[in-house]
Amino acid sequence: MASPSPTQGIGKMTSNASPKRGIKGYAALSLYMNASPELGVVRKFGALHYRNLLYLQDSLLEIEEQLHSRDILEGEHGCRRRDNDVVRAGLMEQLRVKLQRYGM
Repeated sequence: MASPSPTQGIGKMTSNASPKRGIKGYAALSLYMNASPELGVVRKFGALHYRNLLYLQDSLLEIEEQLHSRDILEGEHGCRRRDNDVVRAGLMEQLRVKLQRYGM
């Protein structure tokens, strides 16, 4: 038995979206893939993800080096509330943002 085409039987598919006849393109394909998850094959872009992680990792290393230099130059205060160093505060903010992107 032949598999239905992505646009065949659109009105019968169950989905969170409300399917309508005449839906074409990505909308139709996404409904079809949702109705038959085994057909939901998408590219993961693994090499690009790793490239991005390596780029972020290098940025994190740079921030780490700057923080270390700042700690040696200005001293570590041990507590954020007692640290009035705006440069270190800015580096820490950059660090937080990039660590969120890094995801670990």
